[in-house]
Amino acid sequence: MKKKKPDILSNVSERDKMLLFVLGAILVLAAAFFFIFSPTMKKADEVKEENKELSAYVVELNQKIAHEDEKKQEIITFNNNRQDIMKKFPSGMTYEKAIAILADLEDKTKIFSSQVTLAVNNPFFNQDEIKQAGTANIQKEDISSKSSVAVQGVSQETYPSLMGYKTTLTLAFTCTDSELTKALDYINKYDDKMSVETITVGYDETSGNLAGTMNLCMYSLKGSENKYEAPENKDVKLGVANIFGSKELKSAKKKK
Repeated sequence: MKKKKPDILSNVSERDKMLLFVLGAILVLAAAFFFIFSPTMKKADEVKEENKELSAYVVELNQKIAHEDEKKQEIITFNNNRQDIMKKFPSGMTYEKAIAILADLEDKTKIFSSQVTLAVNNPFFNQDEIKQAGTANIQKEDISSKSSVAVQGVSQETYPSLMGYKTTLTLAFTCTDSELTKALDYINKYDDKMSVETITVGYDETSGNLAGTMNLCMYSLKGSENKYEAPENKDVKLGVANIFGSKELKSAKKKK
């Protein structure tokens, strides 16, 4: 006869069975915590943080929607102002035009330039570089700062990339107080964009007039719709009573 295999459980007391049951339950709970509950809680925390960002995003969008009409008007005003500003920047500058402007300045205001240094078309503005820098900064920002709202009812404007140039005339001049005032007023009201970058003025005891130096800057934008127009020289007068010692140029450019 074959012997019966011993029944292990029959040799285990009820107390030990209870302990084994409790241990098994603990192991099941531990496995559930580490493999199910803990990852779920971690995911829930991540979703909670995402919901905070999305809630802030929704608040930002609601604020933009509330100011939609105001933004539309700002865009329209910006486009109009941009056109007015762009009209003051010619698409190019040349030696002949810079000299003609200077001759016109002297003729209109009677300021006299005894010495002139001319530096034409030095770059001072590159829109493509600014765009690249702006894109790099945006990529570093979070979702709330990257949001944008399409403004309906306003035509989308596309602008060409612009390259800005500055032409600088360094003048050594003499004039009266009223002539200097007229010269500065002429520069400020000139059709094309000009500015006085620096100016130094003193009193000349010998002549009784003002004497000084001025950096007069003229600006142009490559890509501007304001096409370059060469100065008209139909009123050129030959002579030596001018800063060039040979002829006098009068620009056809009129003040506003």
